[in-house]
Amino acid sequence: MNVVDAFERDCISRLGILPKGIIHGDYNEGNIVVHPSGEHYGVYGVIDFADVHVSPYVFDVAMGITYMSLDCECFDYLLAGGHFLAGYLEERKLSELEWEVLRVAVTARFAQSVTIGWYTYFQDPSNTYVQTTQKKGWTQLRRFWETPSDELYAKWKDIIATYQTKENSS
Repeated sequence: MNVVDAFERDCISRLGILPKGIIHGDYNEGNIVVHPSGEHYGVYGVIDFADVHVSPYVFDVAMGITYMSLDCECFDYLLAGGHFLAGYLEERKLSELEWEVLRVAVTARFAQSVTIGWYTYFQDPSNTYVQTTQKKGWTQLRRFWETPSDELYAKWKDIIATYQTKENSS
């Protein structure tokens, strides 16, 4: 099975039952405003609301994880989802169904991003911005696709737990 077939099976077929609401639609590192908070940074705000629409919340989560993974240089990019979710889950919990479809939704967003980036560059080679995702995107897409959900989620949940432990000790 390929990514598109899995997305149709796991996500599209469940659109009617996935929790929905207003989502940002372009949640990426360029649209998050941060400020120094001790030795780390805190989220100060989010900008660029041109793509806001009603859709399953999990698609915004998948988009955030995808772009945080693409931009990740501090640690294994597969782990970026755990860090992203640690913050997200402070505001909104994921349903069991959302957890079921999350890895496929992230992988589909990777596929969409690298495919559209490649197509756009092919149409206009002077548009080097779209090459940003090409550098690591195909490799990351393949690795996300080949990593079983249970293995990926176990890593993410371990990371989420470290944030909860830090909060409880403060």
